[in-house]
Amino acid sequence: MDKNECCLWGTFVKVNGVKGELILKSNYLLSEDFESILSVFIEIEGILIPFFISDFIIRSDYTAIIKLDDIDNKNKALEFLDKDVFIPKENFPVFTNLPFELSQLIGYEIYDNMDKKTGKIIETIDIRQNPIAKIIINKKEVLIPVNDDTIISIDNKNKIIKLNIAKGLLDIYL
Repeated sequence: MDKNECCLWGTFVKVNGVKGELILKSNYLLSEDFESILSVFIEIEGILIPFFISDFIIRSDYTAIIKLDDIDNKNKALEFLDKDVFIPKENFPVFTNLPFELSQLIGYEIYDNMDKKTGKIIETIDIRQNPIAKIIINKKEVLIPVNDDTIISIDNKNKIIKLNIAKGLLDIYL
């Protein structure tokens, strides 16, 4: 599997117990949607190696206990500490149907539906079902929804995203 076909889900940060369970620190807010993932790819020496998940328990918003098939003791699990965990983009739980990781939009210029430059994305906030871009307008932080309903087009070459921004949303900042 090629990394370009995957999303970096998180990293194994700790062993849990003695039966080979690992703690995943996720890059995404975890939800029941992730429980349907049956396999992952773990980066080992620069190569993505597939592993099946036999058990998955959400522990907090960004951590989960994962039991991988064939990893049945603490010593085997220790070999996976600090390893990156990937999910194929096609299997990635859909918070929104965005075909990319939201963080990839940092640095993109936002234009409204009237082609007026609004600002540059300085940060993204991956809130389930409501991803948000943070921009600066007149020295004030502004949060704008970035989802299937608001995206008109994305120009990756020029790093421009055109959004259908709700009328009146930015009036207070302009």
